[in-house]
Amino acid sequence: MHYPPPPSRYVAALIAILALAVSHPASAETMHLLDAEPRPNQVMSGYGVAFALHFDHPLDHRASRFMLVCAGGASRTVPVRLQSQPSVLYGSVGQLPPGSYTLNWSARASSGVALSGTLPFTVAPAR
Repeated sequence: MHYPPPPSRYVAALIAILALAVSHPASAETMHLLDAEPRPNQVMSGYGVAFALHFDHPLDHRASRFMLVCAGGASRTVPVRLQSQPSVLYGSVGQLPPGSYTLNWSARASSGVALSGTLPFTVAPAR
């Protein structure tokens, strides 16, 4: 003869499902990158190189990061300007020699939502 499981099993399963639904809501807040300077794969001069990423949320500038990676693999941190617009990450490196670069970035919204990505670009030789 087959007996149904005790009701406590059903209650425990229901509690586990509800806890999962509350901790991971279907409508979780997301953040989006709206615009970037330089544009992906842009070819630019090496003078006055700066980065500006525009998001649809106010940012925690202290928790956001820029890392510049050169074609040879060397990397360096680019300081994020703490006094920029609330939804803009801005950093400046000044002059860069010709070559291929990738800006790795990580942005954290004031609400705690995070987003990261890469921005490849090229510095052209001077004419």
